[in-house]
Amino acid sequence: MTCGQTIRDITATVATSGVDSGCRHTEDPVVSDAWPVTEPAGLIALQLCSVRGRQLLAYRLVQVGTLFALLLKLPFLIDAANAYVELPIYQDFFSPLFSSAAVVIGTYLLTCIAIGFNFSCKKDRLRSASTSIPVIGLSILCIHQGSYNDMTFTTAWWAMLWSLWFAGRIDESDAYLIDRGARLSRTILSVILLGGAAGKWTAEYWSGQVLYEIYFVDRDFWIYNWLRTSFSPDTVREIATWYSRQVVVVETVVGLTLWAMPSRMAAAVGLAVLASIAIFSNYYLLSVLLSLIALAAVGFLVPKRPQSLDLAGEPNGPEASRSEA
Repeated sequence: MTCGQTIRDITATVATSGVDSGCRHTEDPVVSDAWPVTEPAGLIALQLCSVRGRQLLAYRLVQVGTLFALLLKLPFLIDAANAYVELPIYQDFFSPLFSSAAVVIGTYLLTCIAIGFNFSCKKDRLRSASTSIPVIGLSILCIHQGSYNDMTFTTAWWAMLWSLWFAGRIDESDAYLIDRGARLSRTILSVILLGGAAGKWTAEYWSGQVLYEIYFVDRDFWIYNWLRTSFSPDTVREIATWYSRQVVVVETVVGLTLWAMPSRMAAAVGLAVLASIAIFSNYYLLSVLLSLIALAAVGFLVPKRPQSLDLAGEPNGPEASRSEA
């Protein structure tokens, strides 16, 4: 049954009822304003339609974010492949398979095609099975000589691992899947942010020396160009110190707390932190961040009061009245 058919059925039910059976209105903010349905059958059908819609939207949102992140790497991979062909690099650690330019390019293209297919796939079982293809492809890219040191493929791997878990559970009767998916996504973000923060718990980062040399000295980026033209070298160095400390503190605090925040708050905080990294560091980092931004945005899809309804139209279990901030 399609959403359009469901809504038409609901309209007919409401039009012929004439009385209020006492069933509560749907709490789903996406549909309650447009369809104040009171009949049990209509409420259940509309609730399920909305639940499945949210699940598919969350899944496809992560596919789009990850696909765009990978496509931003295409020019670099083409140049890297040409360089590998002209100047082959051999390391004993990598087998011939994992040092081949053809393997890295072929795996990259297959992964992008598979993600595009997953976005448009309408069959649950096929979608669930095909989501494993990007996971396998990105696993190869994470250990290939030509791509292992690129965080783009690491963050994309996490996003696709989340997608594999989520795709296998898409079910219109499970109103809490979005909530669980958002919890898992922000837990992944917490792990990644905390890992980045742990690498900065050094005297060199706390003094600002590392970021000063990377960004503030001669990085051709709008914020650093403005700082160099607006302040003295000593002041720029002082700004670098406090900026670096702010980065360490924010990544540490957010990494430790993001997983425990309410869904919408976590989504807003995650988006703010991730977007600020690109805005104040380097737009090229969008290839690393887009898949994580998509994961963070899943939190916005969690209903304020997710409900699982039985055939009588009543909430199931004590969690039915739980409010999500």
